[in-house]
Amino acid sequence: MTPLTPTSLDITSENLAQLKALFPNVFSEGKIDFDVLKAELGEHLETDGERYQFTWNGKAQAKRIATTPSMGTLRPAVDESVNWDSTENLYIEGDNLEVLKLLQKAYFGKVKMIYIDPPYNTGKDFVYKDDFKDNLSNYKRLTKQVDDEGNPLTTNSDSSGRYHSNWLNMMYPRLKLARNLLLDDGVIFISIDDNEVHNLRKLCDEIFWEDNFLAEFIWEKRTNRENRKIVSSRHDYIVSYAKLMSPEVKPITQIPMTDKALANYKNPDNDPNGLWKSDPATAHAVMQLNADDGGNRKFILVQIPEATPEGSEARKEKYLTIAEIGKERIRRAGRKIQADKPDTKADLGFKVFKLDTSNIKAWNPTPDTLQEDLLHAVDNILVDRTDEDLLYEVLIKYGLPLTLPIETVQLGQHTGFSVGMGSLVGCFAQGITLETVQAIADMSTPENPVLRVVFRDSGFADDNVKTNAVQRLKQAGVREEDVVSV
Repeated sequence: MTPLTPTSLDITSENLAQLKALFPNVFSEGKIDFDVLKAELGEHLETDGERYQFTWNGKAQAKRIATTPSMGTLRPAVDESVNWDSTENLYIEGDNLEVLKLLQKAYFGKVKMIYIDPPYNTGKDFVYKDDFKDNLSNYKRLTKQVDDEGNPLTTNSDSSGRYHSNWLNMMYPRLKLARNLLLDDGVIFISIDDNEVHNLRKLCDEIFWEDNFLAEFIWEKRTNRENRKIVSSRHDYIVSYAKLMSPEVKPITQIPMTDKALANYKNPDNDPNGLWKSDPATAHAVMQLNADDGGNRKFILVQIPEATPEGSEARKEKYLTIAEIGKERIRRAGRKIQADKPDTKADLGFKVFKLDTSNIKAWNPTPDTLQEDLLHAVDNILVDRTDEDLLYEVLIKYGLPLTLPIETVQLGQHTGFSVGMGSLVGCFAQGITLETVQAIADMSTPENPVLRVVFRDSGFADDNVKTNAVQRLKQAGVREEDVVSV
């Protein structure tokens, strides 16, 4: 029985496979012969030591972080969701670095548009200090906003000698992973202000290639001047790049305006460009547009659960994190759209998931704890995790969308899950017998074959059942490598 791969997509392996497809002759005994690769690249190889490049302290590690698989998972939070069984929208609480890694298998090259609103690096905002070895532990520490010694980790002071480097190290892997998710004709929009817009452009020129730059939009963030600076800054920027500039990248056009929307536009200052209005931007735009034109757009929102400030209005209203505010805003937006358009068929729901460590215990014994570790390994699932937690980790590691339809099914004396019309069946009960295995085998038909089956590794009644389960399912058409244990 095959063990489930414990990590997210190994991007380095994927890149090597693509290189091998292009230049198979540069590989020797599994390693790259760079002299042969240089010969293949010919005159396109840069050999001059003095060349234009953008670098900073920590860039090499930022690149490694981008390609290091995640050991985490996303745990479902049904009670915090809206229309869980039918919605295809996702709201994920967690550090977007780890979340982007976990989404690589299922959503690689499938996203049409990405919008990122990162910390602007004003010296007061939250800048994540990623950990190459164990970013999940780092994330849990950061979301409490103190380190192990109780020192605050929420700001990146402009007095720091690595002020810009810290910000670039945070942004590089996230943008690199975001690019992987885009369709070939996909686009990305990134909000920023004066502090880092120059560095963001250079960073994106490297990751997306400068020929794929679309525009640097300017938007007015306030109508009044601020008195904190010698020169008042009333606007911010949105930097935009295409994944691949090609004829398939459609021109960005205005959305048709309804009479009701047009009524909100005025021209009190005789602007020669015509009517205008001040309008706040995220969060229910997709749902509203679907309700207006009958579209079927879907969204994936990622928000780190940064704590709301003590004494703030949000904290007084019992919103402990920014993520909780975001969920409530979307709920209210959905209710308003439903009230305005009672007959709408738009998807006004969202599934909530929360980033956490894997449900599967790590095997990391030491001489001093070997006996205890062996006892824990008998059941390798963490005690506070549910069958639903295990199921969604399986979907993530297999690279299946988190919005696939899931049905609870009776399998002999046990309960299991049928995913995607039975293409994957999971049963994480204890004491599984051949009766349960046969019930799964009976689900497989020529019209709707069962393609994968997943069990809890310690869930079988005995070793004979575990051994025979593979053969019984193989007779039903399930390949041996697709019978997996967690």
